[in-house]
Amino acid sequence: MLGPSQSSTMSARDRIIALLKLSSEGLDDDQIANRLGFAQRQQANSRCLELAREGLVARRRVSGKIRNLWIGAQDDGIATAVTISTTVSPRSEKAWCWEGTSYAL
Repeated sequence: MLGPSQSSTMSARDRIIALLKLSSEGLDDDQIANRLGFAQRQQANSRCLELAREGLVARRRVSGKIRNLWIGAQDDGIATAVTISTTVSPRSEKAWCWEGTSYAL
């Protein structure tokens, strides 16, 4: 899931794209709205419809709900950042921290 610092610097569209890239089964508008903290599901719906018109998202009915599935290019300039950090161990003076880019396949 996206961290607070990431979500505050990304547009709603970019946050939806990053979230969909992480979901192999797709997400419906309600799930997207809940996970990204949108006040209304219509915010997710309108942006997903726009992404579908652009050919980046497929909207498919699954068990009565329409799911949004990422079908766009993997390298579209919108990275899904993953940050992993650990605490300082007694044997080490510095914490180990890795920041990189992860893409859903």
